[in-house]
Amino acid sequence: MDNREIDISELEPSSAAVLTAALMYARQNPGRQSHAVPLNDFYQLAGLGDEVYLENCMAWIVAAMSATVFSLDSKAQVLRGWPVFRSFTISQSGVEFAVDDMAVDATLFPISLSSIKACESGGQDCLPS
Repeated sequence: MDNREIDISELEPSSAAVLTAALMYARQNPGRQSHAVPLNDFYQLAGLGDEVYLENCMAWIVAAMSATVFSLDSKAQVLRGWPVFRSFTISQSGVEFAVDDMAVDATLFPISLSSIKACESGGQDCLPS
């Protein structure tokens, strides 16, 4: 099987955090097509702070929705791409999203700064999540 990767280098940190949190939640809850998380919980999961602002989160989600999972089959010289999210809904009560199956196990790159620091200190596996 070819490798699947999601390039987050063009996303601002908050949008990358939204994307990472949604992927992490989907990975922790396999076999579900759609995921619903209260807004406060999603903010905490993404590390966005204690104060929840729906308007800010909407902007971050719009940017995160542009992310694409890529698969390169260098042997066949074929590049494939899929949107990471099939859907994303946000309201005062929470977020509901569906992550494309091709994105769930994809590798994020570049590796986040916190992952690099943890890897350097020997505190975790040095592979990106």
